[in-house]
Amino acid sequence: VTNIQKQIKINTTAKVRESVILELFGITKGCNLAKIDFEKRRAKILSRYPNFRAMKIKRVIPDKLEIDIEERTPNVRLEEMPGKHKNRQYSTGKVADSEGVVFKRSVGTEALPVIYENPSQATRVGGKLSGRSRAALQLLDACKEAPYSDLGITTVHLSKKDYIIAVLGNFSIAKIAWQDMDEENASSKKYMLHQLRLLRDSVM
Repeated sequence: VTNIQKQIKINTTAKVRESVILELFGITKGCNLAKIDFEKRRAKILSRYPNFRAMKIKRVIPDKLEIDIEERTPNVRLEEMPGKHKNRQYSTGKVADSEGVVFKRSVGTEALPVIYENPSQATRVGGKLSGRSRAALQLLDACKEAPYSDLGITTVHLSKKDYIIAVLGNFSIAKIAWQDMDEENASSKKYMLHQLRLLRDSVM
């Protein structure tokens, strides 16, 4: 590589500097692109940085390279219910996308729906929401669209074993549970939508 700006093209909407991407791939002025194991580095980057959803690398013979990076879009914020420090206000900085993959993002997430997990069961960065947390994500996704958007549910708490606590737009509290709620399948979604219909009919 003799001229990085002319030989290396990075296409991304990711909130990360191009210089960081170059460093992760080991691309520097004077390096030999043929000696870099791009597939190995790509796999390592994706496992280390869960905010990257996909990454494609295209070699343009003889000496050019294109890197396409798709960043995950945050769908919900993940916070932890207060423990013994009940008065302490802090944010985990964690978010999850529509696939339930958890990553860090602190900017531009204030308006996202929130899932409050139990601290002892909180999903780690790089992990994937499962069980009750996955059910909460499915619930909030359903409430983004009509007709359930009328409920105004943007906050859910997972402090109870048998149901999800949802805060409605009118600040009332609803306890929501459905069959197979901790399973990720079509029947679980059908039961959830049925419960949302009942809830909507009771409050509207």
